[in-house]
Amino acid sequence: MPFAGNFVVEQVAHKACPEAEIHSTDVSIYSNAIGHAINDQDFRLEIKKEVLEHFKSLARMQSPIEKAAVVIFFTEVSKARRKRDIPYYADQYRDAIMNQETYVAKILDKLTQFRDTSKFNYYGIDAVELLKKIRKGDMVFYDPPIDETNKDYEMQFASLKECVSFDEVPYTIIDDELKQAQLKYLNELGVTVYWRTNESIIPPENFEEVFNFWYKWDGRYCIYSNRFNMTFVGTWEPLKEIIKNIKIIAAEDEITEKSVIEIVQQPAGVGNHYRLLWVKKAQMTDSGWCFLIMIDGKLIGVLQLLSGIKFRSDLILINSDPAAPTSKYSKLSKLVLFLCSTREMIDRINDLSMWQHEGFTTRVFSNNPMSMKYRGIFDLTERNECKDGDYKFKLIYQNRKNIFSTTRDALAEWVKRYGKQYK
Repeated sequence: MPFAGNFVVEQVAHKACPEAEIHSTDVSIYSNAIGHAINDQDFRLEIKKEVLEHFKSLARMQSPIEKAAVVIFFTEVSKARRKRDIPYYADQYRDAIMNQETYVAKILDKLTQFRDTSKFNYYGIDAVELLKKIRKGDMVFYDPPIDETNKDYEMQFASLKECVSFDEVPYTIIDDELKQAQLKYLNELGVTVYWRTNESIIPPENFEEVFNFWYKWDGRYCIYSNRFNMTFVGTWEPLKEIIKNIKIIAAEDEITEKSVIEIVQQPAGVGNHYRLLWVKKAQMTDSGWCFLIMIDGKLIGVLQLLSGIKFRSDLILINSDPAAPTSKYSKLSKLVLFLCSTREMIDRINDLSMWQHEGFTTRVFSNNPMSMKYRGIFDLTERNECKDGDYKFKLIYQNRKNIFSTTRDALAEWVKRYGKQYK
């Protein structure tokens, strides 16, 4: 394993074949700390003076496994420390200071379990150097960095360097040309190679795809090998859904000011079923409270709402707000937003979250500089160009002003403005 990462492959390999001789390396302080700890190899680690003032109990951590626990602890804590001007991260950082001994003890316990159930030789050297030790008949799990510039790698532990000092390992940048040369060399040497990529590719000569797993909306784990007799495919479940017998608004249904309104909280899976049916362009996530909007006993839309408590915001995040496409109304999506933007709904979320909210916000990805769906209800507060992905703009909308007192008021206003606009 010339690119150890989090040592998952090493653990699996040891369980599958306890008598196998496993050789592993990496260059990050995170992997080095764990690898050296499992093999009881000492390494230099010093907590910086300005950080040690708040984490004095960690000064006595001196054995390799104790140092590894400190590295894992600061890998997370350093991120909160860097952003501690934001209240949410300030709370995290204070919590880490107050409970440092408890957290590090838990990490140390996990590391001890890992050490007692795993066995591999760790080097802490450049992958290129470990590859020189390979001989005919060996097996290599080849998992080089995806980003050839190594910017992602440099940024991954940038905040950690602000907390601790350590000896950095020189490494070779593995670009596409070097990957192809190494794969060719390993194949000609008579080595079994499993090469992981984050996308499907045209494989080099003598390699075929043997594994393809769709692990998120726009990402796949693929493995290519020079030894192939079976191919495995798989996928994760984007949204877990629950199917219920719920009537949906039809083309003949009328919505009037006297219509009966119900906003019913349901398990997220119920709303996910309709989101999967109705939302075509979004890469959906499963989070927040789910509400079904019913008019005269029929479903017209779904709301998935999250509290702003995490970032001390007084705005409720609308994570999803699809409207049923089965009605005759061209502006039914605005009715969903009208019924959401009420004092009644704000009070409901305040009770659920025990946090005071005063409005709503949402994020929209679009090829247009504004969204007609939110126009006239929400204010466009931010517009950024998307450098990656399928859309040109990321739009942030907020609504603090157009808040109706009741859902009855919201329905009356929608009927007045849009009730006669048909498809």
